[in-house]
Amino acid sequence: MHLILILSLFFSQNIFVINSHPVAQTQRARIVPELDIIYVEWQGSQGAVFTVRHKAENSQSWKYIRTSETNVRIPLDQYEESKQIQIQIKNERENTNWSEEIIIDNTKKMNSSPVQKRGASPIAVNPTQLQPPLQFNAKIIGPTNVQLKWQPVVGAQNDVYYLVNVKQLTTSSGSTLQNQQIKTAATSFTLGKMISGEKYEMTIRSATSQDRISQNAAIVEITMPRETEYFEIGNLIISSHFKTASQGVVNLTWQVPPTMQNRIMAYHVEYAEAGDENNWQKIQFHGASSSAALNHLKSNTEYVLRIKTQLVNNIMTESGQFRFKTPRVETNPIQKVDVIYSHDINSVKLQWILKSHIQTDKVAGYDVYMSEDKDLPDSQWKVIRLNNKESSLSMDDLKSKTVYYVRVNVRNFDGSIIRAPSVYRFKTIDWSNTNSDSIFNPFD
Repeated sequence: MHLILILSLFFSQNIFVINSHPVAQTQRARIVPELDIIYVEWQGSQGAVFTVRHKAENSQSWKYIRTSETNVRIPLDQYEESKQIQIQIKNERENTNWSEEIIIDNTKKMNSSPVQKRGASPIAVNPTQLQPPLQFNAKIIGPTNVQLKWQPVVGAQNDVYYLVNVKQLTTSSGSTLQNQQIKTAATSFTLGKMISGEKYEMTIRSATSQDRISQNAAIVEITMPRETEYFEIGNLIISSHFKTASQGVVNLTWQVPPTMQNRIMAYHVEYAEAGDENNWQKIQFHGASSSAALNHLKSNTEYVLRIKTQLVNNIMTESGQFRFKTPRVETNPIQKVDVIYSHDINSVKLQWILKSHIQTDKVAGYDVYMSEDKDLPDSQWKVIRLNNKESSLSMDDLKSKTVYYVRVNVRNFDGSIIRAPSVYRFKTIDWSNTNSDSIFNPFD
């Protein structure tokens, strides 16, 4: 998929001039860091239509702008990691060759504020001149559906609307090529009933009336995938395991149809805490795998997740957003529980030691849960409430030779409860077969 974007510029800092060429008498481009754009201008014959293409130095894919004016603006945000940017211009009506390359040095923009070269003068731009929207792009969301999206120009008039022309460029069946125009005040919409396998060109212009339409247009070209060439993750299995609040892993698993085996280049997984979607964490891995593991996530936290699938036909599909919440990890407040029993009566004494991280001055008491069946819900356990800091409890009237399960929760003065995830097990002695010399382990 090729995206062609167009932007605009007012002042300049770095100027690069090359020799004249049949396509234009003079060509130059300059970076304006305040607007984060490259301004390109040239001289050409009146009434001509020009195509400007640009790309990063090591990229094989050009991006295009078509205009009847002799200047364009290129957004720099798409070249944040590129040291050099190549630009060429072509006169379509005269069918000339591409001009010599204009090379933009982006390292100065990345590292420091560039200095304007002597002889450079600001470009005068008519503030009333309509400009096409920014960041015009097309996202394929199915073999016959594509979503178009763009951003309004900063300071655009309130009554501005957009004219989107959709032109079918190829036809495998030999049927008539389809063309349509959409008028909208929105900044995105979805096109349906596209023909899979065919190539399309979309152009967008700003307008305020039938007589006032931007001369420049942003252009995007796409090839719709065939049914057998398209895949996006629909059903996702999410499982997680946390040992501590900060030590855990979330596993992602999905299924890939047999027809798409070896047709997926890579997966791009992005996730962020819910409510903090401006801080996406990203990982990338090979398309041969249909699973991923996310580490360094917090427990008891809701996350938003999306997965982009890069196919061999250079189509990038994106799943919808998935939401999941990591499990809560209870930190055990109890370090140790001892059972002290008596040979003479059917009772035992429990005593416990708190872990060092528990602030004892905040402890108001304890809730001791006891049951003969550890699988019963909490509501069916016997609860003994202790309203003091004494970390012990005598338990009477217990059954002989019976296994009991206990859990001790800590209750603070502010009403908060520190739940103990650990359950302790002990067994009462057989009162009928005991003697003073017997040795009994209550945890057997």
